[in-house]
Amino acid sequence: TWKCTQSFGNAGFDGFDEASDPGDVVTAVDFDQRGDYLAVGDKAGRVWIYESSAVENREAADRAKSNFQPVDYKFYGQFQSHEPEFDYLKSLEIEEKINMIRWCKRQNDSLMLLATNDKTVKLWKIYERKIKRISHMNMDHENFSVDMTALDVKVPDMTHFDTVTAATPRRIYANAHAYHINSISLNSDGETFISADDLRINLWHLDISDQACTIVDIK
Repeated sequence: TWKCTQSFGNAGFDGFDEASDPGDVVTAVDFDQRGDYLAVGDKAGRVWIYESSAVENREAADRAKSNFQPVDYKFYGQFQSHEPEFDYLKSLEIEEKINMIRWCKRQNDSLMLLATNDKTVKLWKIYERKIKRISHMNMDHENFSVDMTALDVKVPDMTHFDTVTAATPRRIYANAHAYHINSISLNSDGETFISADDLRINLWHLDISDQACTIVDIK
């Protein structure tokens, strides 16, 4: 028996609400290798990241899985992956809609994923950035005195204020498909991936964005 244990958004269980923003329509989803993170792409070109409760408490999550209890996910971050473009050579408008998302193998504290629209694949680095602010000044206007010396001046204290999720594009793989990209797949080596349209399949290396090897072309 299947049942829904958690949902995000305002549409509820009855489907998409016509009064909602059309850009909120989900077009791609993908879990990472451990199921700790869920990436959701929408029609507006955004990628939403959700984090599992297992990340903070692995033992409790393992117990929940052994008892067939659902694992909760919470909002982790969101960023704009693709923007609408226009191909002047073909007089074609390129939508920002996310067609597919694939997580890369994790090698450090940062997260890496591939996201594609009809024409461009992007490699994104997702990480937590700590924001600091000045908490203690060495003086204020009320205690200021012209008799103060250099010994009275102290460096202000910087303390942790907040932690935000940031995303940075590491590579952009473009201009290799004449038709709309419909799928991408990361290889088992964790270093290469393939992108495919209706007539062509290209092989890419994650570190090389200006060259691709065409392995299938039935044009």
